[in-house]
Amino acid sequence: MAVNVIFETERLTLRKCTPEDLTFFEEMLGDAETMQFFGQCRPLSSAEAAAWLDSCIRHCERHGWGPGMLEQKTDGEIVGLGVLTYMLHDPESEEGDLIFIVRKAYWGQGYATEFARAATAYMLGHTPIKRVVATAMPENKASNRVLVKTGMHFSGYNPDSNRNCYIAEVDDLS
Repeated sequence: MAVNVIFETERLTLRKCTPEDLTFFEEMLGDAETMQFFGQCRPLSSAEAAAWLDSCIRHCERHGWGPGMLEQKTDGEIVGLGVLTYMLHDPESEEGDLIFIVRKAYWGQGYATEFARAATAYMLGHTPIKRVVATAMPENKASNRVLVKTGMHFSGYNPDSNRNCYIAEVDDLS
């Protein structure tokens, strides 16, 4: 595997982010429809997108794995962003945070599920993470379906954040 590749699936490569990905970050994270269920449910400014890209790059530099660009193996086209990090960015945590944002052109094609399955297995099998957590707003039916198809277990609803929470643990791999 190439140095900048974190892992591969049947159709995707998750590669580390680079400064050259800024245009993609600004485009995707600045899109209102794409961001309607993510974070603060609003498009990000160019400055916010740049800060997020910088944090993705720094995580991979520090830990050798983390957030990355989801690329199709066939043509290198960017499908989206796949995020695997320590919960609250705390490297002492044994919990990992799983996030995926797929470009609209690729919605409904199984890329999020393919990434989420592989990312969960990667974090639980190749990092110090013992428990992977992912959340989705109840209104985001597609992401909730992805997390269930991934094999994560529903663990509850948080009314403060309006998020359903899903968990996968190391024991789930056996």
